[in-house]
Amino acid sequence: WWDERDHARRPVVVAEAEGRVVAWGAYTDFKPRPAYRPTAEVSVYVDPTTFSRGVGRAVLDDLLARAPGCGIDRVLALCLDHNERSLRLFRSRGFADWGRMPGACEFDGVRRDVVVLGWAR
Repeated sequence: WWDERDHARRPVVVAEAEGRVVAWGAYTDFKPRPAYRPTAEVSVYVDPTTFSRGVGRAVLDDLLARAPGCGIDRVLALCLDHNERSLRLFRSRGFADWGRMPGACEFDGVRRDVVVLGWAR
């Protein structure tokens, strides 16, 4: 995964504390076709031991600041509908609800809706 990435176009940001990774974020292609290059999907993971410390916001802010240099002007975030922390994080950074995919994910044996959030520069 790491070695096959085009880090100039789709960077990965890592946050460390006390010698360990506590959060990471990454852009991935929304679709592989060249016509979709200006749009990327963003993922942010925060270790639960560091919730509510601003680490996720810092990682997301860093990625959004890099967007123009990566040729990105639209960013999608896909969040499970019950993940209030993720929904709050992305909405706090200007992401708007762009759609919903009913039952698109099975998480812990339960079908969940996926909320599509979008950000445009």
